[in-house]
This record gives sequence, C-alpha cells and structure tokens, in this order.
Amino acid sequence: MKKLKFIGLFILPMLIFSCSTFEKFDQFGVGNTFDESFTVNIPQNSNMAFSGTVEFAASDDAIISDNLSDIQEFEVTQIGFKITNYVGNPEAVASGSFATTSDNINVGDSVMFSNLNFAQIFASEELMVLNLTSSTYDAIKTAYLNNQTLAVDVTGDIAGATEDLQIEFTVYMSIEATIGNQ
Repeated sequence: MKKLKFIGLFILPMLIFSCSTFEKFDQFGVGNTFDESFTVNIPQNSNMAFSGTVEFAASDDAIISDNLSDIQEFEVTQIGFKITNYVGNPEAVASGSFATTSDNINVGDSVMFSNLNFAQIFASEELMVLNLTSSTYDAIKTAYLNNQTLAVDVTGDIAGATEDLQIEFTVYMSIEATIGNQ
C-alpha cells in the first residue's frame, strides 16, 4: 500500500507541473503540402492546345481552417508540379503559362514556360518548382488568409505530337504557419 501512495504522490506533482507547462504553450507550427491533379487529353487531330485548373483553399487543412484568425505567420514556401502520367509521343514539347487566380482574378504574375518535354519530366519524376516572385507569394498568402479559393491554371500548346496525348499534372502547394494567441 505504501508503494501505491508513493506512486500517487510522484504522479500528482507531475500532472500539476505538466498542466502549468501546457498553459504556457501559446503557439505552434503547422506545415503541409497539398496536391491536386487534373488530366489533359489531346486528340491527334486537334489544335494541340491544352488547359487545366486545380484549386486550393484554407479549408483543405482543418488546423489552418480552424485557426485562421490566430495565424501569426504564414508562408507559401513553394508551388510546383509533376507530370504523374504521360501517354503519347515522347518528342512532343509544350509552351504556355501557369497563373494563380482567386475569384477569377490574377493573383501575382504568371510563369511562362517553353519547350518543356512532359515525357521527360514524367520519366524523371522531378518536381518542377514554379519560379514565382515574392510579390506573387505575398498575393497568394493574402488571398489564402482571406479564405479565398486559390486556383492554379495551366494553359499551353503542344508541338511535335504525332499521336493522341494524355497528360496528368499534379500541382503541389507547400505552406508553413505559426498559430497562436495574439
């Protein structure tokens, strides 16, 4: 019985100390990478133009969504894409642009690309990070923190395709946030 009292006396101070420690815990960090995909089908006899869109919202992450008013720091660390499936002519190349929009209004600057070989990107499994300006990242941050849905739109043209093409894009957006009582 003495052992049980000793254990109880040992655990009680730990619980009291632990509770006071957690009361001092007033902020925490959150990091997440979201991904959304779309597939483009381009018939051989078409004009070889393509487009697709993915959307991201603060509601995609319950912790961010539940704590929007308590976010002290927020950063979009990168936006990029992978070609996660490619069927078609391996010599075809694409030119076009990536744009970020919110409520159908451009948010920041578009990123232009030319002579991208999607078959090679698919084979390499490489994440192609979009070279966005700091003002574009700031505009994305503002829209995101205002709980607006962000869209990443890709449009372009294919050259050198001699057969039907099917291309699956997966777009990634990575964020980091500090949440706490202000």
